[in-house]
Order: sequence, then structure tokens, then C-alpha cells
Amino acid sequence: MGARHFADALRHNTTLTTISLECNDIEDDAAQYLADALQHNTTLTTLKLGSNGIGEVTAQHLADALRHNTTLTTLSLYNERIGNVGAQHLADALRHNTSLTTLNVGGNEIGDVGTQHLADALWHNSTLTTINLASNEIKAVGAQYLADALRHNSTLTTLELYRNEIGAAGARYLGDALQHNSIIMAKSKELDATNETSQIKAPLVCSHRLLLALLAFLGFFLCYAQRNGFAYPGQVLNWPKKTRGLLLGSFYWGYALTQIASSIAVTYFGPKRFLAMLIFMSSLATLLLPVISTWSSPFIILLRVVAGAAQGGLWPTIFRFWSTWAPASERTTLLSFQSAGPSMGTIVSLIIGGLFCTFSLYDAVPFIFRHGWAHYFYLLGGLGIVWSVVWLIFASDTPA
Repeated sequence: MGARHFADALRHNTTLTTISLECNDIEDDAAQYLADALQHNTTLTTLKLGSNGIGEVTAQHLADALRHNTTLTTLSLYNERIGNVGAQHLADALRHNTSLTTLNVGGNEIGDVGTQHLADALWHNSTLTTINLASNEIKAVGAQYLADALRHNSTLTTLELYRNEIGAAGARYLGDALQHNSIIMAKSKELDATNETSQIKAPLVCSHRLLLALLAFLGFFLCYAQRNGFAYPGQVLNWPKKTRGLLLGSFYWGYALTQIASSIAVTYFGPKRFLAMLIFMSSLATLLLPVISTWSSPFIILLRVVAGAAQGGLWPTIFRFWSTWAPASERTTLLSFQSAGPSMGTIVSLIIGGLFCTFSLYDAVPFIFRHGWAHYFYLLGGLGIVWSVVWLIFASDTPA
């Protein structure tokens, strides 16, 4: 219903130029209203609808709009499910559209059939300069279709094919085509069949990829330090062994529940936001633990289940993140660097956690701030929350 009202306003708006509605659970029924509104809007130049669960039906409506719209220059449908049928609808529209310059349909399971339709459109389209076809299960056959189109297309300058399966044969097709296409060749000098990509890569040293690997390292470091520090309150507060074991094990109740569910959820939220949310939840639960520890054990169990549920989604989310950010030639390096965080977090927690337990402040200080072990959780929880904000600032779901 909200999308319908938004679309009604868009029909008459004459000032708005950019709309970003990514990761908003706007499925086909609602997205159709936005697509229909594009046929009447005369000012919008950028529309981003990535990670919304949009399918081939909405792709058809968007294609119909593109036949009539003369102002939209950028359309992003990254990480949707339009498939080869939706790609065919968009391709048909591109044959006639004279305004669109950037199309992002990465992560849409387009495959070789959908790629063929888009390649056919490139024979006729004279305005598109950038097209993102990353993570679309495109094989050598699809690369051949694109190569044939590139021999004749004279406007495309950027073609992104990372995370596909074009292999050595597909790379040869594209390489041969680039010898006849002087426009796109400038951005394809490092065509890499091993990485299955045709976009240029900056060196790893001092790159944004390395910065994100460092941030991921720190995030996992903090989470594992939070996880393994819970043994200390039970010893200091003299909890019974049975209670202590129950509280320690409750973390894994939540952890087990979210392993599979998180791999589905990250598709809709996007790895950037979802990872920030998970570490924020774990850190908030850690920050509250000293306060809750003065209550009855059911409340502590609930807090631990929440922390476990948050950390259970870490690995599925980070794997999804690196699937688009890590080139094949650097994947081992980046993942190894980031994966050192859990081990380092565990080691450091076992060392400094015990040290925190050895000191306490004066009795005049409130209980929840008096004992040294509490400061261990305040420190890790606070740093985790700060990390979530920093991650949202510097990270993105895709390099594009």
C-alpha cells in the first residue's frame, strides 16, 4: 500500500531526480505501481530497486515504462530474481529506449538465455554505456553472445561480469571481441579468466577491499571475544555449576537456530546491513550482560540466546559479502585475513578476560560498575556498537 501511494505521488512530482528503495521488501505487486508511474514521470533520472524480491512480472512493467520514459538514465535491479524472462522484457525495451545509460542486473539468475536477449539488444541500443551482469551464472556460451554484440556496439564502455562461470573459453571470446571494440577495451585490459571478470581491479595493497577485510577481521574478533568471555561472571558471582553450564550452553541454542535462516535473510537485507545488524545485536547483548546478571537466570539465558542468534548468522553473511567483493585471485588472501579474527578474539579473551577479573573498584561504586569483569563486557559491547556504525559507513553490498 505504501508503494502505491508513493507511485501516485511520483506521477505528478516534477522535482525528484533520484530514488533509492533497495532492501525494502518491495515485491512484484508493489513494484508494479512504481514501474507504471515511470511512464508519466518526466524528471526522475535514477531508480534503485535492488534486493527487494522483484521478479519477471515487475521487469515486464519496468520494460513497458522504459519504452515511453525519456529521462531515466540509471536503473539498478541488483540481487533480484527477474531470471531470463525478465531479462528478455528489459532487452526488448532497450532496443527502443534512448535515455538509459546504466543498467545493473547483477545477481538475477539471468543465465545464458537471458544474456543472449540482452546481447541482441546491444546490437541496436546506442545509449547504454554501463551494464552490470555480475553473479548471473553466465557461462562461455553467454560470453560468446556478448562478444558478438561487442564487435558491433560502439557506446558501451563498462561491462561487469565478475562472479560468473565464463571460464577460459568465454574469456577468449571476449578478448577477441575487444580487439575490434576500441571503446570498451580501455576498461578491459585486465580480462581475467580465472577470476571470471572483465572489470579492472585496483591492487590489493591500500585498496578498499583490504580495508573491508580489516574491518571484517575486527568485527569477528570482537564477536568471538564477547562469546568466550562469558565464563568469567559465573566464577566471580559464584553461580552453581549447573546454572553456569546452562547459561554457557544457551548461547548455542540461538546460534543453531539462525545458521540456515540467516543465509536466506541476507538475500533480502543485503550483507552490508545484515552484518552490521548482527554484530550490533551481539554487542548490545554483551553490553547489557553486567546489568542483567543481577536479575534471575531466565533473563540472562534470554540475553545469551539473542547473542547466539546474532552470531549464528555471521559466517553465512560474510561469505555472501565476499562472493561479490573478493576476486578469485585474492579470495584466499582476503578470507584468510578476515578469518584470523575469530582465533585472535578467542586468544585475547582468554588472556585479558582473566585480568579484568582481578581488580574491582571501591564499594561506593554501584555493583554493576564495581567488578572488573563487568568492564570487560562494557568495553567489548561498546566497541562492537561503534564497529557497526563504521561498517555501515565504509562497506557496500557490491563493488559497483
